Amino acid sequence: MPFPDPRLWPTDDPFDRTPLVVALLDQVPEFRSAYRTLVVIHDDDPGEPAVLTELADFVTDHLMAAEREISTIRRIASVIESGVTALGDDELGRELVGWAFFDSIPPDARRRLAPWLGPRSVSLLDSLDVVPPEGESRTPGTSDLSD
Repeated sequence: MPFPDPRLWPTDDPFDRTPLVVALLDQVPEFRSAYRTLVVIHDDDPGEPAVLTELADFVTDHLMAAEREISTIRRIASVIESGVTALGDDELGRELVGWAFFDSIPPDARRRLAPWLGPRSVSLLDSLDVVPPEGESRTPGTSDLSD
C-alpha cells in the first residue's frame, strides 16, 4: 500500500510524524502500542531510526510466534497421520478420527490445515461425506481442502 496522502493527516497531530510512520500506524494498527511507548521514552519524538528498530523487533517477535504456531500445527498433523496409518483398515477408528477430529474443524480451517496433512489424512478426509460450505461444490475424487 502506498503512503497516505499528507493532506489527509490529522491537523491536530501533536507529533511530527514522517510519511513512513503515518503509513505504519495507519496500516499496522497492532504496532501503535509499541509506537506510543517509543513516544513516551523519547520525549514525544522517537525519530525514524528508533521506530524502524522497534519495528524490526516487532516483526521478529511476530515471525517467531508464527513459527511456533506452525510448528505446533505440523506436529499435530504428523500425529494424526501416524494415527491414521496405524489404524490401517480399522474402519471404526478411521471414522472416529474423521468425524471427531476433521468434521469438528470448520471448512475454512480445514483448507488452511491442508498443507500439513499427510496423504492418508487427506484420503480419510476425502472419504467422509462432508457437506461442502454454501456456494462450493464437491467433485467426486477431489479433496474438500482444495480452493
